[in-house]
Amino acid sequence: MMTTTDDLPRDLFDHPSTLRILRIDNQWRYLTLLAKAHGPRPDSRTDMAMDGFAVNYVLRGRGVYREGNGRTHALTPGTLFQRLPGRRHSTLLDPASDYAELFLVLDRATALQLRCAVGGGGGGGGRGVQRLAAGDAAARNGAADARGPGARL
Repeated sequence: MMTTTDDLPRDLFDHPSTLRILRIDNQWRYLTLLAKAHGPRPDSRTDMAMDGFAVNYVLRGRGVYREGNGRTHALTPGTLFQRLPGRRHSTLLDPASDYAELFLVLDRATALQLRCAVGGGGGGGGRGVQRLAAGDAAARNGAADARGPGARL
């Protein structure tokens, strides 16, 4: 069953961020987990590229994710999308839709290690945006299968 706005814990957005910074093999590593309700002034990003990796899950609202090559994807509740290191993209959020999301951000080195660990290699294929249907096992379990098509970096 898909999570609806009514199913979200009331305090989800009260303390929305968890940040952990570690030093491993003389490199600073970080992981951020964030729940963000954008409200009437959403944080749209145009033509940006991240140094790290992020995976976002849309809880409510509407928007558009545009890849650097111009291909667009609708952002609606249940959409899982990723922001890949160094790849240009835009996210345009509808201010009237009360957009809210959960996202996880990793530093570039950790993201590249994860990519190798799940067999992502260097080819880049896979789907960067996918809609998790109510009957989808990943949606029922609350997370995408790391070996699934939407999980490649």
